[in-house]
Amino acid sequence: MNAFELLKHDHKTVAGIFEKLEPTTERAVKTRHELFAQLKEELEIHAHIEETIFYPVLKKRLRRATLRSKVSRSITSLKSYWEN
Repeated sequence: MNAFELLKHDHKTVAGIFEKLEPTTERAVKTRHELFAQLKEELEIHAHIEETIFYPVLKKRLRRATLRSKVSRSITSLKSYWEN
C-alpha cells in the first residue's frame, strides 16, 4: 500500500468513527470517550503519514515540475533568440 492509498484508507476509517459518534448522546459517555480516543489516535497517525511521507514526496515532485517548466521556458527563449 502506497502513501496515497494509506491516506485514503485513513479518511475512510475516520469517517467511520464519525458515523459511529453522530448518533450518540451525552449520556453515552463511555462510548463517546472510546470513539474520541480512536479518533485522536487515527488523526495522529494520519498527520504523521502526511508530514513524514506524503508531503515530502509531493514537495519533491513539485520542485521537479517547477524545474522542468523553467528549463522548458529557457529552451523556448533560447530557440526564439537564435532563430531571430
